[in-house]
Amino acid sequence: MKSGKPFRKNPTEIWTPICPSQVIQSNTQEILDNVTIDVLCQSLSHLATLVRREDLIALHEVLVFRMDVLQQHMAKFSRDAPPEKSALLYTAASHCSTLLQSAGLNTGEHNSAAMLASVFLLDNSNLIE
Repeated sequence: MKSGKPFRKNPTEIWTPICPSQVIQSNTQEILDNVTIDVLCQSLSHLATLVRREDLIALHEVLVFRMDVLQQHMAKFSRDAPPEKSALLYTAASHCSTLLQSAGLNTGEHNSAAMLASVFLLDNSNLIE
């Protein structure tokens, strides 16, 4: 960090390997226990709080292809996690909602923000147009 700029990886490089794909999820469901899924959901919640507007387009493909699994795991985590663990989920939901309401989002950014928000919001029926 000699340049004075913080280290920043492309968000797709981080999200892609840790977002469970449908194939992996269905082939290893018995291996992934609740603790692993809880840790994964906590990590994704934390990462979501770091997403910036300029990251939204890069995250689009990850969100499109892994949306169902992400929503499924986050819903279970939200339902089962104790309050001290679920606080990060609500922080992520708040951050994603703020991103979604950002002025001047283009269609791609809006769609990505809506998908990301729907992963963390419990009532997400009206986010994606």
